[in-house]
Amino acid sequence: MPGQAGSMKAQGGMTLVEVMIAMVLGLLVLMAIVQIFVGQRQTFALAEATNQVQETGRIAVEFLSRAGRNTDYWGCLQDASGLESNLNAGNGQSVAFDFSRGLGVYSGPMDDMDDLNPVADSHVLVFRGAKGGDSARVDATASNSGGLRSDSGRDLTRYFKPGDLMVVADCGGGEIFQATSVQQHQVRHQPSANVTPGNRNNQLQTDPGAGARMMGVSTQRFFVAEQGEGRYSLMIQEITGTTTGGGPGGGGSTTAELGPPREVVSGVRAMRVRLGLDTDGDDAVDAWEAPPAQGGDESVLDEAIGLRISLLVRSPGGEVTEEPQSFCFPAWRDCTDSGEGLVSAQDRHLYRVYSTSMTIRNRLTE
Repeated sequence: MPGQAGSMKAQGGMTLVEVMIAMVLGLLVLMAIVQIFVGQRQTFALAEATNQVQETGRIAVEFLSRAGRNTDYWGCLQDASGLESNLNAGNGQSVAFDFSRGLGVYSGPMDDMDDLNPVADSHVLVFRGAKGGDSARVDATASNSGGLRSDSGRDLTRYFKPGDLMVVADCGGGEIFQATSVQQHQVRHQPSANVTPGNRNNQLQTDPGAGARMMGVSTQRFFVAEQGEGRYSLMIQEITGTTTGGGPGGGGSTTAELGPPREVVSGVRAMRVRLGLDTDGDDAVDAWEAPPAQGGDESVLDEAIGLRISLLVRSPGGEVTEEPQSFCFPAWRDCTDSGEGLVSAQDRHLYRVYSTSMTIRNRLTE
């Protein structure tokens, strides 16, 4: 019937070919959307990793630069070569108590670092010096009673405490000792079982006169260590005092020792250092040399008036780059445009190299 035929023609649908074309177009649109999403996600991950790496590099460089510029400060005394030590020997922690030189740079982990997970291909920095903010003028020396008196009006108990490692120095020399008791106007340094490592003698070898200054001293050791799960950090160890049994004077004792490592900043994969040597005494760097190996000739450390530090920083997240990077580390390495000398990463983390040069200003003669 005519009416029925017209009705069937009006209800006609898409052909199979049209359906397949529509499906293909839909898939193409979906693929484009997925591609845009993946690209944006990769771009975001790279931008985030770049920000993290830049912040890590900035903090690490600033921290090391500040510590390096203040190393080997002993007040009026030029350098650590003029220091004597009244500390007991044989305490087993020479890195903490050996103040014979203010700077230590080593090409690998030190003997006492086996339990700290140090990175084998990274250098170790040791900075020693006086704490300039904690100082008092010496007005009298009570040598026979093992004490240094200050009548400057400062309450010494606000700046020092029993067990502190200290230095008393003037322009001619100085001496390291450990405070056994601190009173308002006097610091005592007798041999005592209440402090460790303790003092050898009641009387100081240098017998400082009026006008010398007494200050607290510090040792800081920087190194890179693995923190587990593939995470690396720049670490610091400092001298700390641990008091047990109520403290000195109250039946207790205080032990000064190199404390547990603390994280400065996460993401530092390796650290390399070069020494800037002044060979002719004109306060200018004449040559850059690698640091000595532990147990080697460390006299080169005494000639250094500058440091050049190169840090390899790695992003916390992986799968950031499309393929493993190649980079020039340390920064003074001779790398060519053709890729010779470059180091290839073993993963797809983002890597950046940061470098800084600094003067050890306390070693300059003018």
